[in-house]
Amino acid sequence: MVNRIRSVIEDSSLFVALGVWSLVKLTGVLHSVDVDNFSIFSFFSTLLVYSFSILFSSGRLNGFKSLLSIDKLLVQKTVFFISALVLPFFLLKFSVELMLMLIPLGVVSFLYPVEIISEKKKGIALREFPYVKIFLIGVSWGIVTVVLPLFESGADVNLSVLTEAIVRAMFVVAITIPFDVRDVYSDSPEMKTIPQRLGVVKAKILAYFLLLINFAYYVFMGQLGLNSLLLILITLFVTSILVRYSDSDKPHYYYSVFMESTSVMLFFSIYI
Repeated sequence: MVNRIRSVIEDSSLFVALGVWSLVKLTGVLHSVDVDNFSIFSFFSTLLVYSFSILFSSGRLNGFKSLLSIDKLLVQKTVFFISALVLPFFLLKFSVELMLMLIPLGVVSFLYPVEIISEKKKGIALREFPYVKIFLIGVSWGIVTVVLPLFESGADVNLSVLTEAIVRAMFVVAITIPFDVRDVYSDSPEMKTIPQRLGVVKAKILAYFLLLINFAYYVFMGQLGLNSLLLILITLFVTSILVRYSDSDKPHYYYSVFMESTSVMLFFSIYI
């Protein structure tokens, strides 16, 4: 029973979605604005995108007819259809301007696992383009968890907000590097991920540096108390430990639960 529950949690990308929800809520707390609708929307849209990516990748590998099997990828199918049903209720609450801003992000998200033609006339997915994957994730999360919720709340999207989005993107890149470390031997060399280019040790050092920038940012913001800063420091320290011990031998839940939970921890560090 425990293994079944763990399998459902891992297969549903639940902690990824909780991570996005947490970072959107973090933005709301830092700016004292209501982001409840957008945080729930981001939660279900993340579930939709990740379940689609898994289903499409499986269909691409095994043939799309294989997806018709009732038992195959049942969790992902269930998550996909529930998310697709829920999302329109939140989209209707957003401004037209925000919906227009969501279109390119949606297109990129759904194209992420889809084959397109490269310069060598070879069909490769967007996430397989050299140097693209991790930065695409970081930038997307920075926009979704900082810029868009503040825009929808009516806050001024100025240079300070863009700086916060860049710092948030750095945090996301830092917690994504361990996933590339895990896949360093299975990813195609043509992807040129950070661990492939820098080596595993230097890639982890880069992650530590990005986490340090995050802590410095919260210190120099000047609006957080000592208790919050201490909790943030503990969270980023725990995150660095998880980065340190990431490798290809760690079980799936090390990444899908523990690593993804660092975003949730960061939110509660400030919310508490």
